[in-house]
Amino acid sequence: MALWQGRSRRKPTGGRYRPFRKKRRRE
Repeated sequence: MALWQGRSRRKPTGGRYRPFRKKRRRE
């Protein structure tokens, strides 16, 4: 799961991560 590492909390889709705990949704 090192896809978002070094992307400033950004999803591979270009979206911005919010203070959530539902990162499992993008698996």
